[in-house]
Amino acid sequence: MKEGRFCLKRTLIEQGGEAAAKCVFEAFYCEKGEKRISDRVAYFAPKVGVSPSGTAVKTLGYRLGKLY
Repeated sequence: MKEGRFCLKRTLIEQGGEAAAKCVFEAFYCEKGEKRISDRVAYFAPKVGVSPSGTAVKTLGYRLGKLY
């Protein structure tokens, strides 16, 4: 991230194409999302009286998540 914008190195695009860019983009946001979600779960879990075993960020494509 640079000044709030997602930036990729030109060499990544030249060597790996769009697929490589997509992979890097998804990995970045999964990592950031996992951290943010874990922090929020840790904050709210004691308030609602639960003890979660963990969190996970998954690629669902165009599907919505489903709670079990």
